[in-house]
Amino acid sequence: MVKLLSLGKSVSKLNNNDSPLFASCHTWYTRKFVEIFDTPENCRLFADEDGNLKKIKVLDFLVITGRVACKVQTDNGQTSKIEILFNEWDSTTWEKLISSWSDSIYFISQLFAGKIPAEMEEIYANNKTSFLADNIDQICILQNGKEVSKLNIFIVAVINKLIEHLEHEPFLSFLLRGRGKDEIMLEIRRFRSNLQKIHSNKLKKLSNEIETKINGFVEKTETEIAREQIENFLINLENHPNEVNASSYWNWWPDIQKIKYTIKADDLPASILKRLEPLPLGVLENKINYLLEEGYVHATKRAHSFGLGLG
Repeated sequence: MVKLLSLGKSVSKLNNNDSPLFASCHTWYTRKFVEIFDTPENCRLFADEDGNLKKIKVLDFLVITGRVACKVQTDNGQTSKIEILFNEWDSTTWEKLISSWSDSIYFISQLFAGKIPAEMEEIYANNKTSFLADNIDQICILQNGKEVSKLNIFIVAVINKLIEHLEHEPFLSFLLRGRGKDEIMLEIRRFRSNLQKIHSNKLKKLSNEIETKINGFVEKTETEIAREQIENFLINLENHPNEVNASSYWNWWPDIQKIKYTIKADDLPASILKRLEPLPLGVLENKINYLLEEGYVHATKRAHSFGLGLG
């Protein structure tokens, strides 16, 4: 692709509203596009001080994938075929851009409304690309099938026509980059759908993990507390057998009150009531055990009666 301008070192950009380059630009993206033509010579062409632009008609103007094509005709019948070719984004760039757009409800709403917000420029920069071109070397202009290295009045007329169309239909810029509006919208919907599924699965997985951890923590905590309290009780009985007597028995009451139980409901209705297991207090060998034996028997009978619904 040849350079369109062989004017040496470019002059500084004319970004003020008085520049003839921006006379027909009302959006940030059309201004961004015409900036690549910002030279004194091109400014004179766009200014049209001699009125030649008004004598040119743009016919059969067409925007298709990656290019603009049309015919231009002067008032004396002279015609030329003009084409402007743009670099199309590859699939990787498209995927990154659509991903960036789809992550923001704001961008989606703007795009579905047929607008390109100014913040889009930052997304382009983050993905190392631009609206239509970063500089004039990234487009190619053909006049009657031959590349031209310099703008002329015919090409300026076509550029003005393109600006006019972009102002009313900004999605044409995406078509010049390789994809049309319908295809982009379909990709955004597909991406958003996949994104929602991913988020939904992540939330579900996270919720299950939290629930499992909470249930496990509660079950483990209650079980371990009860086990530790009973084990400590038995250890004290084993280490200090002489201290277990009728007078010291009630000293254990505060610790016994703290013991927690988790009772699981029967899986089968009207299940057979099992015989109560003996308490883990060893064999009845000392005075305190004998004194409490009658209490154990009474508690067992009451538990059986309660379980059988008899009292």
